[in-house]
Amino acid sequence: MLNLILLLIWLIVIFYELNYFLYFWQTKDYRADRFLIDFKENKGKIFLNKWIKIKICALLLLLILSVVNYVNYISQYVIYILIVLYLLNLLYLLIKTQFKKPIFTKKTTLIFAFTFLMIIFSVFDSNGLIFNTKYLILDILLLPILSFWVLLFIPFSNFAKAFLVKKAVKKRAHFKNLIAIGITGSFGKSSTKEFLAQILSYKYKVAYTREHENTEVGVARAILQMAENTEILIAEMGAYKESDILEISQVVKPTLGIITGINEQHLALQCKIENIINTKFELGKELPKRAILLINKQALKYNAVKTKIKIYSKKLNIIKYDVSNISNIKETIYGLEFVYKKNIFKTRIVGTHLISNILAAIIMAERVGMNISDIKKAVENLIPLKSTFSVKTFGKQFSKEKITIIDDTYSANSTGVLSALDFIDRVGKNKKKILIMRSLVDLGEKGKEVHKEIGKKIASVCDSAFIIDNKFKQELQSEKTIFTDNLKQIIYQIKKITENKESMILLENRLPKEILDKFDKI
Repeated sequence: MLNLILLLIWLIVIFYELNYFLYFWQTKDYRADRFLIDFKENKGKIFLNKWIKIKICALLLLLILSVVNYVNYISQYVIYILIVLYLLNLLYLLIKTQFKKPIFTKKTTLIFAFTFLMIIFSVFDSNGLIFNTKYLILDILLLPILSFWVLLFIPFSNFAKAFLVKKAVKKRAHFKNLIAIGITGSFGKSSTKEFLAQILSYKYKVAYTREHENTEVGVARAILQMAENTEILIAEMGAYKESDILEISQVVKPTLGIITGINEQHLALQCKIENIINTKFELGKELPKRAILLINKQALKYNAVKTKIKIYSKKLNIIKYDVSNISNIKETIYGLEFVYKKNIFKTRIVGTHLISNILAAIIMAERVGMNISDIKKAVENLIPLKSTFSVKTFGKQFSKEKITIIDDTYSANSTGVLSALDFIDRVGKNKKKILIMRSLVDLGEKGKEVHKEIGKKIASVCDSAFIIDNKFKQELQSEKTIFTDNLKQIIYQIKKITENKESMILLENRLPKEILDKFDKI
């Protein structure tokens, strides 16, 4: 009976941990390089958490006692020790943590099933003290075992990817007159893609890559889903390493391009800012002669970008843009207004930092063939990409005063976070300003510097900030900062803060579903 109780508690803990580890792998796109960088930045905390350390100590103690011939003496107590240990572990998981699970695709389901079955079968082949210690051994090795299956699936994934890409290349070849627009950059590419797709759809038949589908496979899927009457394809192109944009471009065959901006995002993977710049300009390499390439002037702060522009100016028609192309910018919590080429543009898009993305879409739409009056109408009806500076204001469901929530959790980079904090500082005068955020990733050696700058901005702008991880605790620490991922604690504190004053809550970076669901249902 005791064995059955232990087995049941242990299986629940394993199920809980396996979901989290697989969720973590999925957030890294099952890429070993991204996984290892996060593992290094967190000093192995995903694996060497306090419960794993306790279990390692318990295992070592049991093994030492068995070596010195205390087996018979302690064997009757081992099961009680393990039941207490795993019961406490389970209670901690249920009370102190949020249940995190991956999105169960076919691949994810198979990896989960193989790992879980392997763990279960490994338990049922022995008995006695060795049987009981196997609970600890398998638990401690759960992440390595899961990682083994993830890596084992890579060749099969690569085969499926190659097959998909080959079909997409074949289909793309049939669209001889297709206008294909490639969009890349360290930030702003998703919003620019979304705005451009909405504007061009006012006049043309447009196909474009969907949310978080900016890899070679995502672009291939978008091409395979294109209708026969498609006139324009807009492809967002993401990159984690050199040659990524080149490979995507060879599928898309872009005829026009946009580089939306460059910063340190993914520096951990590409080691040097020059490598990031080289990767972004792979788009220019694949464009045909005299094709238009729009480049955000923000990128000109890097000398390597200026060098690239000199080189590619001989081949391409390079157009540099930024907010200096427009004037009379007016901003409210409800939208933007600005003047471009003596025309007044109005939009429901919020945040002046998004104007450069709108501007890139306007300029490209002009170059494709749309007239200004049609572009104006399309801009007026623009809808933001979901969770990209989406604003929701509500009354007294949550507190006694009005609260405005800004959902900017689609993705995050240093430029976007700082701009979002500037926004709530500008429009949130005389309001409580609250931030809920996860630390940024893939910043490499710039991580501490970037988070120190964000920490200073938080201290000067926010009344309270909830950071749901401890990765850059020292850099983000201030009297206004609380480090917790406990939803109940976050909600309790926010209710106290917002009770008697109008407030703004900024949600930044990819937050747990439980937090997003809570604010979405208000």
